[in-house]
Amino acid sequence: MVFQDAEIGQFINENYVSVKINAGLKEQENFRKRYDIRGFPSALFLTPAGEEIDRIGGFDGNKEPYFEKIKEYTANKNTLKSLLSQITENPDDVDLNFQLAMKHVHRWEREKSAPYFQKVVELDPNNKFGHTTKAKFGLMVLDARANGNIEPLEKFVAKNTDPELNDIGYETIIRHYRIKEDKEKALAYYETAMQKMPDQAKWMINCGWFIIDNKMEQKYQQAFELAQKITQLNSRDAKQGYYMLWDYYEHIKDFDGYTKNYNLALTKFPDDASLMNHYAWGIYKNKLTDKFDHGIELAQKAVKLDPGSASKWDTLAWLYFESGKKEKALKAMRKAVELRPDSEGYKQNLEKMEKLAT
Repeated sequence: MVFQDAEIGQFINENYVSVKINAGLKEQENFRKRYDIRGFPSALFLTPAGEEIDRIGGFDGNKEPYFEKIKEYTANKNTLKSLLSQITENPDDVDLNFQLAMKHVHRWEREKSAPYFQKVVELDPNNKFGHTTKAKFGLMVLDARANGNIEPLEKFVAKNTDPELNDIGYETIIRHYRIKEDKEKALAYYETAMQKMPDQAKWMINCGWFIIDNKMEQKYQQAFELAQKITQLNSRDAKQGYYMLWDYYEHIKDFDGYTKNYNLALTKFPDDASLMNHYAWGIYKNKLTDKFDHGIELAQKAVKLDPGSASKWDTLAWLYFESGKKEKALKAMRKAVELRPDSEGYKQNLEKMEKLAT
């Protein structure tokens, strides 16, 4: 996570009192309601009195612009509060209206962006300031999401060449057809998005997962080929290709292919605790009893690499339990409960193990 970076962590500690609230806790729900948090992860910057300075929603893996935004907010620059103060004095400033519209979009408050986008269109119909096309696009996206009016957006992306707008446009269109449960239409747009944005791995990843998650068996070969392409990427995105292949092999009950590709993944990412845990859990879930010892080794290594992860201790516990190592299983599950005392699931798992162990 970005806050674990030494430089960013030092800056945060010098300027703020840091508090982390995990999803699922009662405190998190109260906090979410108080500040109308729309998604995770969200980083909120508050005054000592609890007044919001601004927030950052999501994290795309790029630390530098994230850190720049933190420093801006700390200096009270480009915050929602400062922009609202400026727009009060200059309500017909095109740039300010556009900044406020985009501020709400980035805060996952798209409905609040509408009046500012509309003002940009009205103030600058000839696009002198260069924001009008994006403002019209923002209104189309909002109309599609709020009212299901998808046709203007479909016509726009068919001609548009701006990858940033296409990215949002196709996401919105696909979301619309997924809600409508029109799988064929959604898949067609995934395929079009891949063609128009071939340098964005996410479209291959999302398309493949869509096929597998929806059990579109007639398209499994397409998903398989996409997964293979993704595993060849020279980035962390390659992991998604392996996850996709494992789901594919699980669906077709080919556990030789399943095992082979796990080993390939661990060769490429030898110290990835999440991959180890995923494989170990797959061994347990699919009852690959001849591989239980290997699964335990992987799970042990995963908890050593990431000792604060309750889910990894849970995996180790179940492999121990199924292998007859009841005391070790109970110890591992108690560790999961200790790490996540708010989780009813881990508590229930421990109670189940304790009953079966006696």
